[in-house]
Amino acid sequence: MKRSVIFTFCILIGGVTGGSQSTFQKQESKSKMELASDSWAFTPPFDLMVTAADGDNVNYRILGQPDTFGFTHSPLVANKPHKSLWFYFGEEEILDVPIQIKAVKKGSDKIEILHTGSFYEGAEAGPDTINMPSLLTFPSSGTWQVLVYADKVLKETLVVEVN
Repeated sequence: MKRSVIFTFCILIGGVTGGSQSTFQKQESKSKMELASDSWAFTPPFDLMVTAADGDNVNYRILGQPDTFGFTHSPLVANKPHKSLWFYFGEEEILDVPIQIKAVKKGSDKIEILHTGSFYEGAEAGPDTINMPSLLTFPSSGTWQVLVYADKVLKETLVVEVN
């Protein structure tokens, strides 16, 4: 009798603990997926003319949003470092705020950290720009959502194709 009570108790405790871990794992996976936008439409590039400190005009092809974040655009190749310059076009004070660039591949819920840094004085492409240099390496080809975090808060989602 004692053994059956102890056995039943152990099964109940094990079931509760196991169920609890399972629920936590599902919630963790779900919250990771909620970080990314539901849209997988590619973010269109746009041209940005910047007057450099020396007075020369420089044209940048930017992949991003003209009212938030974008980075210099050229074809992205898997496992090949992509040197890019990030631009910030918003109104918030962003200098020296911790920035993290993450990405999630379409069909996956694994979030890759591509870059950590900050927009800082001295990295400007011109006197009227706010910039951050980076080196992005995507681990595989496909469609990726690039998630831009400022001070641990998701600020923008860009969708790119990696060859």
